[in-house]
Amino acid sequence: MPAKSAKKAPAAKSRLAEGEHSIDRANVRVVGDKKLLDWRIRLHGDAEPVARRTQMPKGSSNAEVKAKAKSTAEEMLRSGGKKADWKPSSSLGEFAREVVTADIDKAGVAARTKDQYRGALRLLIGDCERHGHARALGRRTIAAAVKYDVLEDCLLEIAELHGAEIARQSRTVLSGYVMKALKRRNLIQGNPIRGERLDLKANARPHDGRTGGVALSEADYRRVVEHLLAIDPAEGVEKPKRGRWTLADRIAQRRNAIDLTLLQAATGLRVNEARQVWRDLMLDDADGLRVNVVKEIAKGGTPRVAYVLNEDIAVRVRERLSQPGVGSDPLVGSPYAESAVWDLSNLTSVNRSLYLELAEDLKIAAFEKERSHIWRATLNTLLKGTVPDVMLEAQFGHTADVNRSHYTDTAMPLSVAEAAIQRLAQA
Repeated sequence: MPAKSAKKAPAAKSRLAEGEHSIDRANVRVVGDKKLLDWRIRLHGDAEPVARRTQMPKGSSNAEVKAKAKSTAEEMLRSGGKKADWKPSSSLGEFAREVVTADIDKAGVAARTKDQYRGALRLLIGDCERHGHARALGRRTIAAAVKYDVLEDCLLEIAELHGAEIARQSRTVLSGYVMKALKRRNLIQGNPIRGERLDLKANARPHDGRTGGVALSEADYRRVVEHLLAIDPAEGVEKPKRGRWTLADRIAQRRNAIDLTLLQAATGLRVNEARQVWRDLMLDDADGLRVNVVKEIAKGGTPRVAYVLNEDIAVRVRERLSQPGVGSDPLVGSPYAESAVWDLSNLTSVNRSLYLELAEDLKIAAFEKERSHIWRATLNTLLKGTVPDVMLEAQFGHTADVNRSHYTDTAMPLSVAEAAIQRLAQA
């Protein structure tokens, strides 16, 4: 039976029917040296539309961008949304983010279970805020990743860093979603670890009842902040002998990783939240410097306000805000195009180098394995007793009970924020 053609987009406020897309009513945007078009399409048999982005060089006409998007829409309708050109040499990380995440989103399981599965997938591919995952699958090709020893090493590392139960959930996602998606596209013949007994408990991180993660001491927190503020991003960076990045790119990578880390150290924002903060979300008035964490970037989609609780870091943030830019630009954007959001995978890789550098320079062993989650744990620990627990939870957005509210009654008032700032100044 011939594939159905994509229908013309309906009126702007109408719901997309099967086979319809929103390309005709979407607006092309210029971001850096690219033109972007964000659009949606509802595939045949799907209850909800899926979001897509078409990207072309800045010199392309808007008509060319939309023509490319429509070509993609037609292909998606022909293939049922499955990318036709995944190869064994493709990145497993890209495959997981594009294909497996969508499969989890469409799974017929509870919303909480979907959240757990998405979290497990991030660990499998190394998109972890808390730890560096040296044996993650995301930086490997599909062919290199789907080997018994590679899969086993990845799961054992998750057990070591996060515990046996999280590793068990990760194995469920690996077999039930990742391997199944690869098999459906004829990229593997079978699951190498199916039916195999893996001892995920032997070297697993013990569960000791703590959920807040590893926290720095007062003295180490101050040392790290002072060190980061003093770093010259260009110092010690050598011109690459080969590869895609220039010397200027390398310096920009380091500078932006430092500034994002400082933002997290002062607010407790998650890395995925911090990288998406745009300039207009920074509020700076009589009530202090703070971030309006809108639902579009907040984990779980629940908005909150997060104060910048370190005065020295606030100076760095204001310096960034004083630089030329428009309100929709990220506060700390991509090193390669400051008006674009930094790709999470690339950011995670650059952050890994920075944290290992901190571990070496400051002799703080926690940074050898811990990543940006350490700031939430540290701020939570240092501010206990100064800031009521419910307001700390609102600042960080990290408990289910508080996330179910909209922080209207628990947001930190200025007087409490000032006390918190003073407390960190004494650290």
